[in-house]
Amino acid sequence: MVTDEWRKVEVIRYKGGGPVFKHWALYVADKDENKPGFVCNVEGSRTRFRYVCKRTDPANSNTLIDRYQVGYVDTDNLKKFKDFAKAKKIKNEDEYWNCQDWVWEMCKS
Repeated sequence: MVTDEWRKVEVIRYKGGGPVFKHWALYVADKDENKPGFVCNVEGSRTRFRYVCKRTDPANSNTLIDRYQVGYVDTDNLKKFKDFAKAKKIKNEDEYWNCQDWVWEMCKS
């Protein structure tokens, strides 16, 4: 069944990570924008990152700094999007790699 519904994809930035770095993640809005969508990101610290995807609304976070819409995903492709995000390589062998790199790599893919 084809729904032809599109959901906004946003890069969101949170406070944290010291004075220079901020935590970056991807947010996919729910089709009803009054309900929480889901946030995909890598959490942890240098060489110990792990993938996390959870249903939430970043607007409810007191650490949200800003958000930037970067595209759309068709509702029919949400599972593919989540599977792709989960399969994206986490480069824990690189001590300088972080959540910002993961978001950039997702946006370029």
